Amino acid sequence: MKILKLRFKNLNSLYGEWLIDFSAPEYVSDGIFALTGPTGVGKSTILDAICLALYGATPRLGSISASSNEIMSRQTAECYSEVVFESQQGTFICHWEQRRARKKVDGNLQSAEHQIAYYTGKTGNKIIEDKISKVSKVVAEKTGLEFAQFTRAILLAQGSFDNFLKANKEDKSKILEQITGTDIYSKISILSHSRKTEEQKKLRELEVKLGAIEILNEEQISELLTKKKELSDEKSKSEKALQKLDTEIAWQTGIERLKSELETIQRDKEKVHIDIEEFKPKRELLTKANKAIKAESSYSKFLTLEKAYNENIEQLEKNEAIFPEIETEIKTLNDACKLSEATTEKAKGLLETAMPLIRKITSHDENIKRLTGALAEAGAERGEVAKTLEGYNKKLEAMVRELEAANEAEKEICAYLDRHNSDEELLSGLTGFEEQHKKYREKASEAQTKKSAAKELETEIGKLRDIIGRNEKSFKEQESKLKEAEKAFNNEKCEFERLLNGKTVGDYRVEKDALLVDLSRINKREGYEQERKELESGEPCPLCGALEHPFAKGLPKERSKTEEQIEKLQNLIAQLEEKEKSISANERTVSNLREKLSEAKSEAAINANKREMFEKALAQSSEESKAAETFAAKLHDSLAESLGKLGYTKEEVIDDQIIAKLKKRKNEFEKQNRKKAEIEKQIIKINGETTLYKESIENTKKTLKDKDKKIEKDSGELSKLTNERMQLYGNKDPGKEEKRLNSEIKKAEDAEKALRAKWMLKNQEFTALNTEIKSLKNNLIKQKPELETAKSDFIKKLATEGFSDLQNFIDSRLPQEEIDNLTEREKILNENKTAILTREIERKTLLNEESAKNLTQIALWELKEQHKLCSDELESIKEKITQILFKIKDNDEKSAKNKDLTERLTAQKEEYKRWDMLYELIGSPDGKKFRGLAQEFAFEILVAHANAQMIKMSDRYHLQRDKVNPLQLCVIDNYQSGEIRPTSNLSGGESFIVCLALALGLSKMASQRVRVDSLFLDEGFGTLDEKSLSAALSSLAALNQDGKLIGIISHVAEIKARINTQINISPASGGKSRIEGPGCQMLSS
Repeated sequence: MKILKLRFKNLNSLYGEWLIDFSAPEYVSDGIFALTGPTGVGKSTILDAICLALYGATPRLGSISASSNEIMSRQTAECYSEVVFESQQGTFICHWEQRRARKKVDGNLQSAEHQIAYYTGKTGNKIIEDKISKVSKVVAEKTGLEFAQFTRAILLAQGSFDNFLKANKEDKSKILEQITGTDIYSKISILSHSRKTEEQKKLRELEVKLGAIEILNEEQISELLTKKKELSDEKSKSEKALQKLDTEIAWQTGIERLKSELETIQRDKEKVHIDIEEFKPKRELLTKANKAIKAESSYSKFLTLEKAYNENIEQLEKNEAIFPEIETEIKTLNDACKLSEATTEKAKGLLETAMPLIRKITSHDENIKRLTGALAEAGAERGEVAKTLEGYNKKLEAMVRELEAANEAEKEICAYLDRHNSDEELLSGLTGFEEQHKKYREKASEAQTKKSAAKELETEIGKLRDIIGRNEKSFKEQESKLKEAEKAFNNEKCEFERLLNGKTVGDYRVEKDALLVDLSRINKREGYEQERKELESGEPCPLCGALEHPFAKGLPKERSKTEEQIEKLQNLIAQLEEKEKSISANERTVSNLREKLSEAKSEAAINANKREMFEKALAQSSEESKAAETFAAKLHDSLAESLGKLGYTKEEVIDDQIIAKLKKRKNEFEKQNRKKAEIEKQIIKINGETTLYKESIENTKKTLKDKDKKIEKDSGELSKLTNERMQLYGNKDPGKEEKRLNSEIKKAEDAEKALRAKWMLKNQEFTALNTEIKSLKNNLIKQKPELETAKSDFIKKLATEGFSDLQNFIDSRLPQEEIDNLTEREKILNENKTAILTREIERKTLLNEESAKNLTQIALWELKEQHKLCSDELESIKEKITQILFKIKDNDEKSAKNKDLTERLTAQKEEYKRWDMLYELIGSPDGKKFRGLAQEFAFEILVAHANAQMIKMSDRYHLQRDKVNPLQLCVIDNYQSGEIRPTSNLSGGESFIVCLALALGLSKMASQRVRVDSLFLDEGFGTLDEKSLSAALSSLAALNQDGKLIGIISHVAEIKARINTQINISPASGGKSRIEGPGCQMLSS
């Protein structure tokens, strides 16, 4: 992973929007740069910004939320951080942002926004994730590092540079897994365990399934097949008998049905005759109605012409009556239109006369309104100016009081600093005192720990001796039990072979089955005893036809002999089966005892190794305890000498609270110094603000005077215009007056328009009425001859159809619906009569044909009884055949299943054996078994890489793994005759060198999986001597050959001199800082 660009806004003292381009040529060519500047200006904020953009958290503050944001610059309403980075998966841009409500500096914090996108270098980057809860996970996927791993392997923040060195076993394991990819070994170990369990479960399931299957023997199958054949024959006979009965029942049922139908037809025939007789009167009505229909068209034509003629006469009379009234209305409306036109012209003349004065007065009113508004606005502005002047005067008075208080506070602080000037030495020396005191406490604790460890080891060794003694005793007991079990097993086996006598158990079972068959045959022969007694010599046997009958007088005595042989075989087979079970049980016992003996031997070997290892550790722990006590005593003397100059006794030096007391003194001295600097700034600020307020007061007084002059001028002009307006127009409103005159004109015009519209409508009505009268007269002249002709034609048609007069015709008419119903009824009656006669002939013919067949003389009810009995018998036979077929099919399926399960069981045993062997080697439920081996190997490689870097910086130290704790480090001090020291016993400078070597070693290892191309170090170089510092910088600079970028945050002068590329952060006014350096740019203030 490599950081390419960083852009941020309003973070701590770095106010405004800033951009740092780490891809600038200077960074690429040098590969190492320094972040320099005084303490507190914001150097570590640069690293905070990188973490904030990627993970929404910082090493110093943790996660930033809506309830707490201590990184946003004071008195600002928003902040953000954005990083462009490159990893093996591509180039990405990650953005984090938080604002206050309404972008007000006093607004509540809003929820933060966080997103990651593919970086294209242009607008419109494709967003991968923008949910704040998920972005950190995506960043971890793309970089290969979570936040904790990132701050330990890439960004070593202030105060946590040695986190990897001091990390516990689990944390180190996680970092190594992320860097080296050895997490796969945990997964393999867990998978091996789960797969072995899974395969074992499958094996048990197959064994249970196989044991649950029961299969028929050949004799049982043969019996089922014989029974099936017998039942099939019976089924064929029953089906033929049933078929004959079906035919006879169908014939008898058909005869009965035909007779019943002929009876029904006779009843229907009588009903139809009655319906025809009842319909005769309606048939006559239908005949008259059909005749009337023929004269209907002449009658309709006559009625239509007569109705139209009468309606035209009525309309003509009505129109001639209203014609004079319309003529009078037209004349009246014409006179009213002329009078309305004159009224309109008069209203227009009044408006034209009044308009010049209205326009003048309107202009005066607009000027009066403008001046009135200007005076009101000026009065308000004057009030605001006066209020501002009053505020300036009050603030000036407050500034004077504040300046007096600040001067007094400065005097008190100066007096404190003079009294405690000796505490100034703590500013630079406290770190050394603290480190010495820490080393002393660590060494004293280490000595005590080593003593305790030695006692624990002595206890453990004693326990192991007891365990080894018990193991030896148990081992002998197990051997004795195994010999006894093996002897019992061999005896049982010999006895089993003796009983078999050269045969197998199966052979004896076959012999027993043969004897059982013989016994069955004997039983069958004895069943023919009565028939044998009736046989006579020389007469043929009815069964076989033989003339000689040797067993007629009785059978040989075979039964008792056969039964005795069967009983002996059954007893022998039972004995053999019991022996087989006993041998199998003894075999399992021998196997279990051998397994327990092997386990006992392994446990004894392990405990012996443990005892040897603990004895060696005891000797080493005793030596280390003595060395730690000696070293602690030297440190105590040195610390007592140093702190004695500050007034502390030798007893106070080892007090746990001594460092806290020194820190309290140092913090108080620093606090007073900061207060003094703040008050000095405050005094300068107050003096500047006082001058500004005095200038503002003078300017405000001048503005107030100008406002008064303007108000006086506008007041005079307003008074003059108001008086002139009152003289010309009084209190009248020119706008309302103009509106009233226009309203009068519109009213007159509307009235005139309405009258003209009425006049035009009346004229149109008059013309239409005149035209209609003429049309009606012409229509009447044409209609009269047509009406007389239609009347004459209708009278002739009545006579033709046989109607005596008009009333006779009208009485004969029927509604068309009634005519249709009567016609349909007549048709149905005729069709029913024909259909019944046809059916009667057909059924009589069919009855004669069926009766001639004469299939049976048995009654129908008797045939049905026989059919039911035969059907039930057939169903019973079918059910028995189905049961036999089901048993045969079920047996076939079980046989196939048994074969398949046997094959699968054999294969599964082999599969389980493979996974069980793998589990014994590397498997465990939590993955620790295989992971532990892999992590130790990975840590060994890391130590090798770290030593390669260590040699470049110092030939004094060499790292090696702790023999007892494989993921812990020890340091070999070549300057102390190769003394082995724990990392907890290192000084600040020594710890830094070891941490740096480990960080570079991690970087080297990480290039195989997670590419680490950026490394940021925050402080720590101040603990190095000149030679170590030079070696460390040389090692870091050499990483540029691999394309890596190293950033160092420090105020050490040597670093500034050695590193050309620098980002300098300098303080500006108001607690703000500025950034200067290659690729650095301020985007907005």
